[in-house]
Amino acid sequence: MTLLKVWFFNNQVLSNPGLQSLVFWLLSAVLGAAIVRRLGILNYLEVFFIVIVWFLVDLFFDLIITSAYTGYKIFTSSDFWIVYLVLGLSVIFLHKKRHIQVRKEQHAHRHGHH
Repeated sequence: MTLLKVWFFNNQVLSNPGLQSLVFWLLSAVLGAAIVRRLGILNYLEVFFIVIVWFLVDLFFDLIITSAYTGYKIFTSSDFWIVYLVLGLSVIFLHKKRHIQVRKEQHAHRHGHH
């Protein structure tokens, strides 16, 4: 995430700033969903814990690493703060849900599939 932020906030990657923000948010959402899905099946409490820890750790790395390349002006950008919302929502809605897995297991058990 840090590298993605440095690249998008330090360079004009696309000619349209609005499109650049949209692409940045989309890439962040996809990256966040891909990482959280690698963690396996999670319940919602675990997901909310992951979102909070991820926010705090990522904010710390942004303060230490990202701001070294982009300057502290990054913290005044709405695009910077919106990405945390987008990332959190993608993790919450796209993780492998424990309750769905339990239903699949119950369905398989009822129908003789083990």
